Parts: sequence; C-alpha cells; structure tokens
Amino acid sequence: MEPLKWWSPDPRVVLYPEQLQVPQEIQALLKASPYETRFSSDLPQILAFCESIENKKMMYPGWITPPFKEAYLSLEQMGFVRSVGLWQKDQLIAAAFGVQIGPLYFGEHVCSTVADGEAIALALLAQKMGTVGVSVMDVHRETNLCMDIGFEEISRNEYLDLLKKGLEQYV
Repeated sequence: MEPLKWWSPDPRVVLYPEQLQVPQEIQALLKASPYETRFSSDLPQILAFCESIENKKMMYPGWITPPFKEAYLSLEQMGFVRSVGLWQKDQLIAAAFGVQIGPLYFGEHVCSTVADGEAIALALLAQKMGTVGVSVMDVHRETNLCMDIGFEEISRNEYLDLLKKGLEQYV
C-alpha cells in the first residue's frame, strides 16, 4: 500500500481566526442562510461528497483514496477531525474538513456543488475554530478563496515555529 502523502509548501497559507475578513457578499449569504450548518458531524458523507467531486478532476484524480478515508475516520474516532457541512433540503452542497490538535487546525479540503459554497463553508469553519481555541488555521497553499477572507502567506520556517509552539505540549 502506498503511504499517505504530506506536503510542506513554502510559503504556507494560514489564518489567525481573529483576523477573519468575511466579504460582504458572503456575509449576506450567511445572514440569509438557506442552508443548515452542521459542525463535526457526518464525516463519512462529507468524505464521499468531496470524493465524488474531486476524484473526477484532472489535476488530482483519485486523491481521496480508501486509505485516506480510513485515516480520517480513525482521526475522527480519536476526536481530532473538525468539519462543516452545508445542507439544503437534506442534500449536502458544501463541506470543509481537517484536523485540530490543540490550538492548531490543519485544513485538508473544501468542496462544493454551489456557487460560493466553498467560501461560506470556509468562513463558517474559521468562525467556529476561533471559538474553540484555535489560534492558527493552515490551508497549505494559496487560493483566491483563502486570500479573500484573511488568510496570509508565511514562510515554511515561520510555519514550523508555529507548529513547534502549538504542539509543544503534545510531543
């Protein structure tokens, strides 16, 4: 079996939740909220949903593999996975998931089948992480979506310093 991969880009893109900047159009959608929001539930459905979207793309075909899903389900059982799902009429339409260890959140993926769904899911997740003691959210690399809501680039060395400080009680 091929090992699960971990990427360490330089620069790294992070958000300090207190610096979240939700654009007005996303704020309006959040206020109107025709969606039901569920935090840290339905992970098997979220994984299947993202798999159905992402594994069809040319850029990363098949990256959500059975070992990947098994790893995330195991991490969920240990209490580390944090996710958000947006539901409309009992249909999952957007989701984001990742791992929280202490004050650090490691975003894995955001996916959606509706316009602005990814931005809404990411903004809701960032708001939630700010209320549960997360001081830094990591999303690996830049996307327009991330930069629009306050994420910023930091060097790999700065990122490794954040990891060292945030995880010192765990190692």
